[in-house]
Amino acid sequence: MSISATVFKAECLRLMDDVARTGQPVVITKHGRPVAQLAPVPATPRSLFGYMRNTLTIKGDIVASARESWSADSGEDNALVSVAEKTSRARRASMRMTIRLDDALLDRARREAARRGVTLTLLIEQGLEHMVTSPMRMAKRRRVSLPVCRAGGGMTSGVDLDDSAALLDRLEGRD
Repeated sequence: MSISATVFKAECLRLMDDVARTGQPVVITKHGRPVAQLAPVPATPRSLFGYMRNTLTIKGDIVASARESWSADSGEDNALVSVAEKTSRARRASMRMTIRLDDALLDRARREAARRGVTLTLLIEQGLEHMVTSPMRMAKRRRVSLPVCRAGGGMTSGVDLDDSAALLDRLEGRD
């Protein structure tokens, strides 16, 4: 329905009642051009629980098998299912946190996630899982030989290694 602004001004309260009763919006025009719309307020459910009551109709037997083979029954590997399992496993025990990444590293990670067809979150989770569960490999290091003093004489008499103040005095020549 479309009405002029003049008519709307004269019949505003009645039009509001009509819209509320019928649920049909009214377009308000000025010089023949639409400028506003009077529309009903959408009904909001009181609670999430039960708001879809009486909107579903069951047709047929919902318990019986659909007689279609599933990849789980046939033993076929389904890549989508394995990604979904990993994602749901991660979401079950997930925690939000903020991490700081170098911009170049973040760009490379985003490109890699897109190349693999996974989310950035899943790529980061898989990388962390790999780093945490893989045994740490030590890099081969060159053997270092430490200098050894071969001078004779041993410990100076009267030096108590448990008295650090006396050792410092001795080293600085304040015996």
